[in-house]
Order: sequence, then structure tokens, then C-alpha cells
Amino acid sequence: MAYHRLHQLQLTGKQAGGHLLAINLALSAVNLAECAGDAVSVATLAEIYVAAALRIKASLHRCFHFLARPFLCSARRVALSHGGAVPPAMQWLCHPLGHRFFVDGDWAVKGVPRETIYSSAGNPVDPMAQVTQLFREHLLEKALCCVAMPEPGRPAAQGEGRFSDALEYLQLLNGCSDVSGEPGPTPSISSGLAGVTGTDPVSKWWASIIGTVIHWLRGDEEGAERLYPLVETMPRVLQSSEKPLPRAALHAFRAVRAMLSKQDGSQASLSHCEKASSCLRESLELGSPPKGTIDKVVQLLLCDLLLVTRTNLWQQQMGASQQRSCLYQASALELRGFQQDLSSLRRLAQTLRPAMRRVFLHEATARLMARASPTRTHQLLDRSLRRRGVQGSKTERKRFYQNVSISQGEGGFEINLDHRKLKTPQAKLFTVPSEALAIAVATEWDSQKDTIKFYTMHLTTLCNTALDNPTQRNKTQLIRAAVKFLETDTVCYRVEEPAALAELQKNEWDPIVAWAEKRYNVAIGSSTSILGPNIPASTKETFISHLASYNMWALQGIEYVITQLKSLILSMGLIDRHITVEKAVLLSRLEEEYQIQRWGNVEWAHNYDLCELRARTAAGTLFVHLCSESSTVKHKLLQD
Repeated sequence: MAYHRLHQLQLTGKQAGGHLLAINLALSAVNLAECAGDAVSVATLAEIYVAAALRIKASLHRCFHFLARPFLCSARRVALSHGGAVPPAMQWLCHPLGHRFFVDGDWAVKGVPRETIYSSAGNPVDPMAQVTQLFREHLLEKALCCVAMPEPGRPAAQGEGRFSDALEYLQLLNGCSDVSGEPGPTPSISSGLAGVTGTDPVSKWWASIIGTVIHWLRGDEEGAERLYPLVETMPRVLQSSEKPLPRAALHAFRAVRAMLSKQDGSQASLSHCEKASSCLRESLELGSPPKGTIDKVVQLLLCDLLLVTRTNLWQQQMGASQQRSCLYQASALELRGFQQDLSSLRRLAQTLRPAMRRVFLHEATARLMARASPTRTHQLLDRSLRRRGVQGSKTERKRFYQNVSISQGEGGFEINLDHRKLKTPQAKLFTVPSEALAIAVATEWDSQKDTIKFYTMHLTTLCNTALDNPTQRNKTQLIRAAVKFLETDTVCYRVEEPAALAELQKNEWDPIVAWAEKRYNVAIGSSTSILGPNIPASTKETFISHLASYNMWALQGIEYVITQLKSLILSMGLIDRHITVEKAVLLSRLEEEYQIQRWGNVEWAHNYDLCELRARTAAGTLFVHLCSESSTVKHKLLQD
């Protein structure tokens, strides 16, 4: 036992000595304990084996860490061979997750126990107590990630599975917390794994918080209510902690609880939201630069929880006002609180990539609450819910023709597929106004291989739209729809943070805005408000007058380009040949490109989106030029 206690002191930095001395102490303790037979208790022998495994991790290179496994196996064998009961403090090592964490985990025993808000430190002279504390935080982080950062590629049908995984982690965490070996008033080196164990109220409290959120997300209010008393009883060590994150979690919990209560708790919920937001912002300030992943995941969960709670409170007020046949307008306090939480989420997204998925959705919600322009709101929702559908049989067909040709008819130029005239979806004769456009469309059809991929034939799609006019809009309606994009133009919406992105927007977007203002002799400007810039009526009239000089076919193409770039200014710069297609697409995707530079490129996703956007934008621009009677004449007339 003396060798074992000396080895424990050496592991925890309480006694000096090199690695050779430490290995000698560990192996001597194992050898003497095995020779002692029944004189050493089963729990103590298992503890000595585990300490030897710890020494392997502490003193040998990573490539030799596999040598720790025989000692762990010996510890389990000894514990199970005498009555089949594993010592409580060692049970987590017998779990597959615990065994994998011990063997493969990147951790180290320190001389001073870790100070953390997520678990209590164990016996300071017991190295295994530190490892158990690290494992509890590992389980907590895994459960948090299941809830706050689910796998993006996981099918929707498996959404319940992530909650089951999280609950499994929490169950194991509660088991570890019940036998944490929390030290008493006078820690002793004689109190090890075999000693009297206590509980870890801190990790159990966090487990209760996460468990409550899971029950809320699953719609299990009864399950959540069973955990309410545990959450309300915050451990004293967290109450007295200088770190504001636990208080933010408690106030966020109370905000949701008040919102879900049978009584009208909207005001109480809003009050707790304000307190939680204040603590969360303080936590983000203290955590700059950010440290551990677990802090960021908790902050993300609380951000999302607060924003969803504020959204639900607003929806409740909307429903109540509709019953009274009146229109509810979100108050300045509600909007300010939502914007503050949204700013916290944006700040968090700078260092935690999964947070970006939430930003666009909550930005759209903020605009709905403020009754801002619906067009920009739709764009944000589209970006947050964007999914690429699988190209099915409706967009592909086996090639049924050999030759493609054009001919001139009474209504214009026609496309012939093996001497059969091409028709539109509404069975109209496919005729285009210019020979150049007919050649371009014929090239699209001729370039198709064994399979006709209609989703790649952008010029044909634009011609069909111009011929069939499925929305039955006239020229005036097309022009006003195009000009309406000016109110939500991509280059007019700026951010205040992060500073690097704000500077990038200024450097890249200001020149194109300045060009448009000079080119059309108008005032445009920009804004960082969710309400967008205030575009003068004279500016809109100037663009309406300019667009009126184009024919109906060209206007269909212009609107198509605008919807791709989400910008009237970029579209006019492209059609006017001031910028290239590549430049226009880059400017329209400035925020995405900024995130790619920060986080890296997902080749199968980002590259596909970029190539598709370039192809659609180029096709729309070419369509406008080929449909216009003379783009050069228009350019000169406008300059004159």
C-alpha cells in the first residue's frame, strides 16, 4: 500500500520524481498487491491496476498506450471474480464509452484539480478522481452536442435518435456523478476508489438542465416537470461562481418554464429572457477569446433557446390579437431583446460554425416581428431552409432525337428536333425573336448526351417562360417586380460585426453602389438595420424608366438574373458589362465566401452551388443580350 500511495502522490504532482521512478512505484505496487493475496481487498487491488494503467498514459508515448489495456482488463477481472460486483467508482470504466475514453482520450492528470463550472473536483490526492471528472465533462459535452449541434447529414426520421443518444449520455453521467468521490472536509491519501464516495451536484445539475430541454423538444412536459425541482436547486458553488453562464442557463430555463405555464406568464418569461440575455452577453465577453468547446455549445444552446422563446412569446401575442380582430405590433423592448440575442448568436457563429445555420432563420424572424420588407425575409428563410432536391425523372429524359436545327417561320426562329418542331410546356410553338438566341438554344439541345437534363437548359427554360408567361404578368408588373428588389438589395444590407466582414462588405460593395449611383444619377445608400435602406422614390422611378426601354423577353431575363443574385444593382452592372459574371456572383456570395475562408470549403456542396449560380447567371445575362434589340445602343442612349 505504501508504494501505491506514493505512486498516487507522484501522479498528482505532490511528490517529485522522474518517469522511471514513477513506473517503478506503479509496477512494485502491482507486484506486491498480487503477492499479498487476500490481505488486499478486491477494491484496492482493482484501484492499483487502474493506477498502473494511468501511469502508462502519463509516462509512455502515445504509441505505447495500448499497454494500459491489460491493466484495465485485470482490474475488471478482479472486481468481477469476487461476487460479481464492480466498485461503484469504477463502474464507468466497465462501460464501453468509459473504456474508450480512458484508452484513447486526450487528457492528462494535473498537479492541481481543474476548476470548472461543469463538475466538482474529487479527492485532490486521488488521480482517478481527476479522470472521472474529465469523463463526466466529456459525457456532458457529448449530450450537449446531440441537442445543440445534431449531425447535419442525419435524416429527419432519425431526429428522435439524437435525443436517445443524449439521454444515454446523461444516464451514464448521473451514474458517475452519484459516485464522484467528492472530498470531505479533510481529504486523506487513504481515501481512494475504495473509500466512501459522494455525489457531484454540479454535473447532476447540468444533466438536469439538458434533460429538461430534451423533454421540451420531444413535447414531453411531464418528463420535464419531474426535473424542474432539480434545476431550480442550483448548487451553492455555482450560485457563488463569478462565471455568469450557469445563471444564464437558470434564467433561460425559467423563461421557458414561464412561457409553457398554464397561466399567462409572458411578462415573467420576458423578464427572465432579459436576465438570461444579460448573463449570456457577459459570458461571451469573458470568454473572448473562446476556450473550450463545451462553453461554446452551452452558449449556442442558450442563444437558440432564448430566441425560440422570444419567437413563441411573439406568436402567442399574435394569436391573441387575431382573436380580438386587431393587429399586434412587437414592442421596442421585444425587438431590442431579440436583436441583442441575435447579435450574441452572430458573435458565437464567428468561432462555432454550426451556429451559422441558426443565424439566417432568426434574422428572418426578427424581420417578421418588425414587419419589415417580406422580400428580404423570404431570402433569409430561403438561405436557412435551402436544400438541394434530388434530380428525379421529371427533370431528366432519355434523348429521343438525333439532329437539331433551326428554321425561320412567321413568328420568329424555330427549333427542330429531327424535323419535329419544338413546343413549350403549354404546347405553344417554340419561337424566339433572334437567330442568335435560336442558335444558343439549339446548342443546348444538341449538347445533351444520352440523357436530356432539363435542369441544365437555362436558356430553354427562359424562352418557355417568355412564351407561356405562366404568371400572366404584363410589362409594367415585370418592371415593378424587378425594382422591388432594390428595397432588399444584397449590396445594401451591411453588418456591424464581425468587423472583418463589415470591412470586406465596405471594400467590395461600395464601389459597385457608387458606380450605380453615378451611372443612373440616383441615390441608393446602405443600411445595417433589419428594416433596410430607405430608397428614394426618385431612384425607383429612374430604374423603372430605364427598364421600360427593354422588351418583354429581355425583362424576363433581367428578373431571372436578379433572383439569382438577389440584387438589382449587381444585375444591372452585369447586364451593362461593368462587371463579369464571376465578379457578380462573388459579390452576391460575399458572406458565404467569408465563411468559407474562415471554415474551409465543403467541395461537394460549396463548389456545386457556386458553379450552378454562375451557370444560371451567365445564361440569364446572355438571354437578355440576345433578346435586346441593341444593348450597345441602349448603353449609349443612357449615357447621352
